[in-house]
Amino acid sequence: MDSGVDAFEKTKSSAIVSPTLSKSLLRLRKLIIISLFSSLSFLIMSYLEFSLLPSFPMLKYDASDVPALILGFSMGTSAGIYVMILKNFMYLLLSGKGFTYLGIGPFMNCLAGSAMVFVATKVYFLKPGKKTAILGLTIGTLFMTLIMVPINYLLLSILPVLFPYLSDYFSPDKALIFIFSGVLPFNLLKGFLTSVFSFFLYKKISPFIKFTV
Repeated sequence: MDSGVDAFEKTKSSAIVSPTLSKSLLRLRKLIIISLFSSLSFLIMSYLEFSLLPSFPMLKYDASDVPALILGFSMGTSAGIYVMILKNFMYLLLSGKGFTYLGIGPFMNCLAGSAMVFVATKVYFLKPGKKTAILGLTIGTLFMTLIMVPINYLLLSILPVLFPYLSDYFSPDKALIFIFSGVLPFNLLKGFLTSVFSFFLYKKISPFIKFTV
């Protein structure tokens, strides 16, 4: 990458690719990068998490969506979503906790993260640059936060049916209180932290990615 040029001013079309590199080898290198970022996301999700809201310690934050966003900005929306899917698939199979409550946790994580990645990268690629990156991350955070409200309510309505012992914890009224006082502010904070990490780390990591795409 040229010195003095911000990473967000370069799009995926400006990647440096050897003219002799075959298409099949290029695809292989893309798959390797996606696999590496998916593995990194899985490790972050598995071992680096902490509570954001003292009143809801069960809602834990991890920065595993950051690699997906970075790759989404570098290689396109689909690459970021592939990272989200592969990360949660690995978590489901390898963590030992993935199948708790029928694997609902990884499924919801994949939905929320993919929603943010999709919106943030689509907005960014309308006119790649710092301003649209910030705008995309902001809109992505808000979209993810809002879309997860009805999805979480639907989930909390189904859980007591699947697991009757949860009926005392997730009545319709308690579910709404939990969503608006816990899940909604948690997702806003999660989106904000993920956006900050992604924005600043992208500029450091993107030169490595752009040599491969």
